[in-house]
Amino acid sequence: MSVFRLRALCALLIIPFCTLAQSVNQYYEQALSAYDGQKPDTAFIHLKNALRDDPKHLPSRLLLGKIYFEHGIFSESEHELTIALQAGADINLVLPTLGNSLLLQKKSSELLKYDQYYNQLDRFGQFEWHMLAGQAYLQQDKPESAEHEFQKALAKAANDTRALNTLASHYIDQAQHLKATSLLEKSIQLDPQNKKTLLIQAKVQRLNNNRDEEFRLLKAAEALDGNDPIILRELVANLLNRGNIEQAIDLNETILSQSPNDPTAILIKAQWLKGQGKDKEANTLLEALANNLSLFDGSGGNVELVTGMTADMLKNEEAAVKSFRAHLVNHPDDVETITLLTQQYLRGGNFNKAIDVLQQHSRAVYRDLPLGIQLVNLLLQEKNPFKASQVVSELKQHFPADPRLTLLQGRIFASTNQPEIAIATLLQTPPDKRNLRFNILLAKLYLKIGKLAESEKIVNDIPAPENDSDKVLWLNLLASQATAQKQFSNAKKFASDALIIANGNLESRYLFANAAMLAGEMQIAEQQFKAMLADYPNHIPSALALAKLMLNKGDVDQAQSYLTKLLSYSPDDTAGRELQLALYMHTNQWLLAEKLVAELRKTDGLEPRYLLNQAVVFQALQQQEKAATNYQVLFEQWLNDKDGLNTLLAAQINAQAWSSAISTLKRLLILQPNDTRLQVTLARANFATGDLKQANAILSTLEKVRKWLPK
Repeated sequence: MSVFRLRALCALLIIPFCTLAQSVNQYYEQALSAYDGQKPDTAFIHLKNALRDDPKHLPSRLLLGKIYFEHGIFSESEHELTIALQAGADINLVLPTLGNSLLLQKKSSELLKYDQYYNQLDRFGQFEWHMLAGQAYLQQDKPESAEHEFQKALAKAANDTRALNTLASHYIDQAQHLKATSLLEKSIQLDPQNKKTLLIQAKVQRLNNNRDEEFRLLKAAEALDGNDPIILRELVANLLNRGNIEQAIDLNETILSQSPNDPTAILIKAQWLKGQGKDKEANTLLEALANNLSLFDGSGGNVELVTGMTADMLKNEEAAVKSFRAHLVNHPDDVETITLLTQQYLRGGNFNKAIDVLQQHSRAVYRDLPLGIQLVNLLLQEKNPFKASQVVSELKQHFPADPRLTLLQGRIFASTNQPEIAIATLLQTPPDKRNLRFNILLAKLYLKIGKLAESEKIVNDIPAPENDSDKVLWLNLLASQATAQKQFSNAKKFASDALIIANGNLESRYLFANAAMLAGEMQIAEQQFKAMLADYPNHIPSALALAKLMLNKGDVDQAQSYLTKLLSYSPDDTAGRELQLALYMHTNQWLLAEKLVAELRKTDGLEPRYLLNQAVVFQALQQQEKAATNYQVLFEQWLNDKDGLNTLLAAQINAQAWSSAISTLKRLLILQPNDTRLQVTLARANFATGDLKQANAILSTLEKVRKWLPK
């Protein structure tokens, strides 16, 4: 019954119905009979007549409040029931309907004031109070207080399925699925025919991505009530997600036959029609839906959501975003709308806005694993591993055993150039929980630290995937492995095969160009890197490769141009800053080099490359003592490392740091006592430092040895 119809009926009350002098009780009895006969219009008239004759007639007042409530006129229901309570009505009779009227108007504070009546409530009334108070606290964003009230309600009625299901639903919203499952198992044992319990159980399975079990539970619910639109909609969604499109569309037609104006069913049909290339027919449906929605007040319910979905399908991005945002004002934890709004921004390339939406609704996002994973991926894409790590920590509180979070942690460590820690993190995952993407990341990390055998073992154990998207990932891994093994022709072939499946795949394009560069095919590599950079101006690896290519060609200006572009997009990129240092040193810009190498050493003070480059810079700036300090630190690091000491020696000789070189040479001669080359170099170093006596002694020894050598 609409508000307009009730007002029209009120106008009828001016007709003198009391000419028969009926009593108030007779009016009430007639109203009750009409109500039981599902004639609310007639009942309404009799009740208004009764209350006209006796405004204090409580049974009429209570029944009128109930009729208002059942027809969605909650403010009038609240008004009638409040009068009844003030007139002395039993709080146990008033509270359930009055409380729900207040909740549906989002008047949680007003509802909670009725706790003053708690001691007047019987056991059933107290049970209802705790259920209502729990919902009120949820409206106030106080989940702990709500849980406390729901637990109190369950304590009052331990075998009440409504209490069990309500607390279970609350646990699901808090991502406490094990607790929810336990309560639901008890609920279904108490009432195996309870479709509400089956629907909640199906939701748990959906959230755990167990679509087959969700389908079984929904079919069980459908067997109990095959006309329930909620059950039918859930079944349609399940069938669509499981790829059973024809069954889903047939069932959706059943919903439309029952409710021709059902917005969700219309949206599904329109989407299907568009997939069939019937855009005109689909748009006709959507435009009719949009016109119908415009007649409603969008301040509550799901009108804004459906309006947004309709606008989205009609490709009206601005209207869709506006409607989704309006819906989230009143439903900030609506995961579906958060997802739709995020996708809207992502399709438009507005990654920062997508991140903002997910962060603004973080409470819901942290309790929904797919959304949480999407936020982490976006943060990693935007080079924000610190925030990504914080999100993973929040997700782990709700999904502590999910292997996907371990994979994300590994990716975070990999993105911050900590491959060893990333590997150690990933290896915590049990072997039976490791999927294709897990193994691909682990293999790539082994490649990064030079453990080709470990990587090759993983690669050999991965069967060729059937799914195209997975096959591209696998081929890219094979290309990476072949590159590490210097099999550049194979690397190019694997990357080319991936591009046949996914033309334009950025990683595949890069792997092909990189293999060409390493194979000496510089012209091909340069063309490929430039093409990628034209398509993706912020693609750091391409800019870095081009800078190296230009530097090797001697085109310093072009190299600097690419480096400047790279560092403008990613100022903290380590490889880019290292190449910038090399460029400064190559062009004798020693003061700039000094500043940059000092900044790099702040990130890793004992990194040998930084120490060595800084020593060279100090030598160029005539800061001999500082250079000697760096050489000494490296000498101690590489005391038993022949390769490291030889690297140090080469740098010392090149910088003519002969005093430091002598210590290095002496240590190398202990490790390589018969190395004539080292002895000659030591003699040379002694000559350079003015120690002619020692230099001649070394040469004399070498001459004696030479005489004894076979002719």
